[in-house]
Amino acid sequence: MFKKDKEEKSVLQKKVDSLITHEINFLLNICKKMEFLMARLYEHFSEVFKDDEELYKLWRKMVIEEENHVKHFELAMKVSSDVIENLSIDKRELTERYTKIQEIIDEVRKKMISLDEAIDLAISLEENFEDIHVSMISKFKNPSYKKLFSSMKSCDEAHIEILKQIEKKNKR
Repeated sequence: MFKKDKEEKSVLQKKVDSLITHEINFLLNICKKMEFLMARLYEHFSEVFKDDEELYKLWRKMVIEEENHVKHFELAMKVSSDVIENLSIDKRELTERYTKIQEIIDEVRKKMISLDEAIDLAISLEENFEDIHVSMISKFKNPSYKKLFSSMKSCDEAHIEILKQIEKKNKR
């Protein structure tokens, strides 16, 4: 009887582990997709503002950084083995945010955009990502995942700061 209970517990644990892995991979994948969208947006801005060498270099630097973030999330997905502290990940909300960001970026690519509009949009999206990254830090037990989202949050803050400096310089 004891052996049967142990086997049933093992099967149940495997199902729970599978659910947790699925949740983690969903979360990491949506974050990866958002970073990819940001890289494409900044790539678009680098083309729009290519006549200004300083702006071109800024947007290209941000493209590289966002693409680096994509790689970090891809690596995290390959080694995902954590326990989520709080399984209250709102998949619908994350999916809606992703869809909204995709729609915004698609719309921006169809029209001419001023530098002020580009900076305002980039700051708004970076702040949105910062909120997501902050909320994800508390969902994981594993320090490496906490560090990943904390690092992404720091990058978001750095991008916001750079963008605000460009905004301030542009308004002179």
